[in-house]
Amino acid sequence: MSWIIWLIIAAVLGVAELLTATLAFGLIAVAAVVAAAVGAFGLDLPLQLAAFVVAAGAGLGFVRPIALKHVKQPPMLRTGTAALVGRSATVIEEVTGDRGRVRIGGEDWSSRAYDESLVIPVGAKVDVMQIEGATALVYPRELTMVLAEVIIAAVVALFVILTVMRSVRIIPQARARNVERFGRYRKTLEPGMNFIIPFIDRVKKEIDLREQVVAFKGAPVITEDNLVVLIDTVLFFQVTDPRAADYEIVNYIQAIEQLTATMLRSVIGSMDLEESLTSRDKINNMLRGVLDDASGKWGIRVTRVEIKAIDPPKSVKEAMEKQMKAEREKRAAILTAEGVKQSKILTAEGEKQSAILTAEGERQSSILRAEGQAQAIGTVFQAVHDNDPDPKLLAYQYLQTLPQLAQGAGNTFWVIPSEVTAALKMVTNAFSPDQPDTAEAKPKKPASDELPGGAGLDLSTVLDPAGISPAIEGPNGTSEPSS
Repeated sequence: MSWIIWLIIAAVLGVAELLTATLAFGLIAVAAVVAAAVGAFGLDLPLQLAAFVVAAGAGLGFVRPIALKHVKQPPMLRTGTAALVGRSATVIEEVTGDRGRVRIGGEDWSSRAYDESLVIPVGAKVDVMQIEGATALVYPRELTMVLAEVIIAAVVALFVILTVMRSVRIIPQARARNVERFGRYRKTLEPGMNFIIPFIDRVKKEIDLREQVVAFKGAPVITEDNLVVLIDTVLFFQVTDPRAADYEIVNYIQAIEQLTATMLRSVIGSMDLEESLTSRDKINNMLRGVLDDASGKWGIRVTRVEIKAIDPPKSVKEAMEKQMKAEREKRAAILTAEGVKQSKILTAEGEKQSAILTAEGERQSSILRAEGQAQAIGTVFQAVHDNDPDPKLLAYQYLQTLPQLAQGAGNTFWVIPSEVTAALKMVTNAFSPDQPDTAEAKPKKPASDELPGGAGLDLSTVLDPAGISPAIEGPNGTSEPSS
């Protein structure tokens, strides 16, 4: 783009030359065109500035004086007043835009300034630019030369400043730049201030020595079970040798990307989909080892490789979702069954403990009840033996137990033992004054024959108060005959 700037400068100088016609701006414009040509060939800015300075100096120092003498015609063709054009003159009377006098080759001429805004003092050297009748149009030589010298000095100062700036290079921390001298590697600029030889040493682009992160997206890989998956990877690396990173390979980022894709195909191709999804650490370690070995000669150290995402086909995703759903339902059913099982086990254990405790309670109750009955029976038996009861008392006690035989809720039929007759006979004898008290009394008929019409004992009077009559009645209010 610098050659375009030179062309713009040349155009501006060309316009200035047309306005002044001094041949100075025109020659400087030619020098700018020369610098633009140098820039168009791809040369550096210092060479362009050098070409501009050389061309401008040559034009103003050699070409312009000759051109001023031959501005109209060649010398051999000029005659009369035309021969005065381009000659030098001395101001003998102040020259302005409308009057003045100059001396040309020993002759005095009326004159006026070529640029009407100028005022040329007495004694100043001027150049004859044009002859109009008997009047010479002049332009001050010193002003033209001063202007040219100012332009040249500015260009030289700019050249010096650019030279100094190109001689000093400041490199930031954790950066490096390689230097070539005449196209050959010279050295590597370290962080800080560095000095080079301008126009000879060429500084290449900056290399970042910090750890860098590069993401590679959507590398298609075929698994062992012939499924195409897209794998996104993230690579962490660091440049350890700027010279090797610059000269051993053209584009190390692209090289690492292609090497990563190749290794992914090699590693994933030996695994099925399920193994590739669950073996990320193994894949990362394998990739890092291979990439670190391959990129070592490039001056690069691969610090870490991560599998960012593994994207299987849509159909496989749907199948995996169904499988996971079925697995979750299976686990839910198993947990439910385990819960029911534990609940039943705990319920059974509770019932078992309850039954055991109930049985223990009943056993203890039965034992205590039996012991109480045994003690009661023993006490009664002892009391009977101690008091020596007669058979009449025993018969009466026997009859008192008969109501207990009919107290059961399911007793609808009961049999009166045959001993009841003997007991009734003893009770009758006990309450009859006509009967003897001894056991050797005259035997009588069975009680079953005397009860219906006997006049000796009123059974209803004896039995009713004791509650025996209801006991010997059946459920319908009728007495059951004895067996």
